[in-house]
Amino acid sequence: TIDPGAPDASTAPGEDATVDAAEPGLHLLGRGLMTSAADVAADPSRDLVAVSGFFGENLVLFDVADPRNPKQLADITIGYNSDVQFKGELLYVNHERVGNGFDIYDTSDPSNPSLVKAVGQEAGTLALADCHNIWPQPDRELLYCASTSTGELVILSTGDTGAGSPIDPAFVVSLSSPRGGIGVHDMYAAGNRLFVAFLDGGLVIYDITNPASPQLIGERRYSNNFTHNVWPDKTGDYLFTTDETIGGTLRVWDIRDLENIAEVASYGQNDGAVIHNVEVVGDRAYVSYYTEGVVVLDVSDPTSPTRIDGDDFIDGPDVIDGEFFSALHGAWGVEPVPPLVY
Repeated sequence: TIDPGAPDASTAPGEDATVDAAEPGLHLLGRGLMTSAADVAADPSRDLVAVSGFFGENLVLFDVADPRNPKQLADITIGYNSDVQFKGELLYVNHERVGNGFDIYDTSDPSNPSLVKAVGQEAGTLALADCHNIWPQPDRELLYCASTSTGELVILSTGDTGAGSPIDPAFVVSLSSPRGGIGVHDMYAAGNRLFVAFLDGGLVIYDITNPASPQLIGERRYSNNFTHNVWPDKTGDYLFTTDETIGGTLRVWDIRDLENIAEVASYGQNDGAVIHNVEVVGDRAYVSYYTEGVVVLDVSDPTSPTRIDGDDFIDGPDVIDGEFFSALHGAWGVEPVPPLVY
């Protein structure tokens, strides 16, 4: 939890906690153990959390009605996966290995999730040979997949265009980086705006009023850009991005003038660590920061992000001998459902 009224940080998971309403901050409540894990998604309406098993090649669902004692409901082998997203009772799960695309699971019975559709190249594009990140748009019937093997962003309709359904998405269009380079990595869409992280291609913003014909309305490249993920603030006036490099930072962009997107702030934990993802809820930004764990920032003033607290649960150096991949362990994903953080 991150709010006052949380248990004392020294309380072990599963034990009764002493509440100190005067002590704000991040406090450990409970743990659910897995062989390996990457991303996490929550459905608070059902006290349900899904965790991708990453190299463990499994998917695990937890009952978190008692956050001090998460209970494993299901553990199924599905292959190498890293990103999970709920939309209603459907769970969308990516596949990293080329040829597998992504899966759609029915979790109406969370103790027995059932595969309802495996989506791959038969959907109409080679870019669905794999899917590094997946995003079911909360307020429209659209679905997005970032293909590592092709570098393309794939847009699918789950009913928005009159084609497809939540359990049988229809291919709409695929987008390449307007500046070339490595290609797409992650995305966030809300309303008629699509924000895309194109790694060395920087950040790009599209108008998706017509999802079959996205219009590029803003882009920003910058020195040493490696734009890894994107997330707007609550007003839609500012955009948060992360650069997944040694010493890379969280950046805040003023996007009110799309012809002059301006960096207005940045935050870095230390020069040796690698930042991963940011999610913004209300006035707080929640950052998964690999070896630096989870960092929570006050962004009530987006031009001045201020650390509230964090949980650095990896001992030892952030990076060994300057080797990038040595820093990629610790907190991969973070899912804020205030006052809880998974």
